[in-house]
Amino acid sequence: MASRLAILLGLSVCREFATGEGNLRGTTGAAASDSSPTSLPDHKDLTTRTTTSIAAVSDGVFTSTSSKSQINPEVDGIETDSNWGQKVFLLRFAKDPTKCLDVRGGDNQDKTPLDIWDCATANYADGTNPNQHWILPANGEGVIRWAAHPDKCIDVRGGFTDYGTTIQLYSCGDGENLNRRFKLPIDGSSGPIVWSPAHPTECLDVHEGKTDNGTPIELYGCNYRNTWSHQHFYASPVPRHTTMQPTPPPPQPVSKNALYSEQRLYRGNQLQAKNGRASLVMQENGALVLYNEMNQVIWQTYTVKAQFLVLRANGDLRLEQFGGDYLWHTNTAGSGVMRAVLQKNCDFVLYTQYWVKIWSTGTRCFGMSLEESDKLDEEESLEAKDQEEN
Repeated sequence: MASRLAILLGLSVCREFATGEGNLRGTTGAAASDSSPTSLPDHKDLTTRTTTSIAAVSDGVFTSTSSKSQINPEVDGIETDSNWGQKVFLLRFAKDPTKCLDVRGGDNQDKTPLDIWDCATANYADGTNPNQHWILPANGEGVIRWAAHPDKCIDVRGGFTDYGTTIQLYSCGDGENLNRRFKLPIDGSSGPIVWSPAHPTECLDVHEGKTDNGTPIELYGCNYRNTWSHQHFYASPVPRHTTMQPTPPPPQPVSKNALYSEQRLYRGNQLQAKNGRASLVMQENGALVLYNEMNQVIWQTYTVKAQFLVLRANGDLRLEQFGGDYLWHTNTAGSGVMRAVLQKNCDFVLYTQYWVKIWSTGTRCFGMSLEESDKLDEEESLEAKDQEEN
């Protein structure tokens, strides 16, 4: 049997966010040369074995052929995407291979930024996070598709050439938009992803070469001021039969009006006060909203895209996305908070083990006086203490 395909590729990354839309614009930063950087290696065909060749159409879609030279996922042990029939890869940061190129929060909306994140997390074994699965172009040049949503591609925001321009997710369209076409060095070692043919002196870059989760991917000059270590990635095939689904979420809390340490409230679920006068809803759009019995909004976070509310063991209440990135929190880490309770007075409160109030929404029910609210507050905490002691 012919030897298995081995591919390593490079990528690069950048600095601070810029704004823009989806079509290539004129240069707003330094003008780029029409020639490719001389340091780039020759580009080889991603779809071939080292001893054979294969015909493929543009952007990496294989032709229908029974040729023995075509890569067979069942033989080669490579995960494929059912919509495209192509190999799926992780793009590991060469400076720290435990970090992978990632779609922030797994959001498939246009303009979602890219970043680096742990390739292995509490929810995903190494190589199983679908936010980090990519379909690479044939012949090392073309669009790079997100395997979870193959109609979405890596994109230079607005076609801006300024250093620090955001690298994002965007609808692929016909695959011909130059904002979404890149050249991949695939000579068997790590290297940059070059924005070519549009601006071949600019590359993808990890902001300041940092390895922290959430570090953004940006546009920057290829090896500008010796930043090559910020710009080198390599392709790591996703093994066949690797699950592309997250670990099933833990069960919902037993208590209907409270969250305890490490319990989560997922989208579409809610806490309800014992007297039915208030509901705290984790909405489908990712916002956390507190309603009174008149179905009026009395408090909300004004966030979107969060996946769940969680009370962390350190006492911080957070709205998080899968992977651990949080969009809102109470900043109560280290305070001893052990429970979050939606009370009969329509106040949502964080308490310590000994029922010391640390944080609250400061809300009360429709038509309820402050005196009534305080009385219900005291009664409910005493009632809860009695229940826990018994």
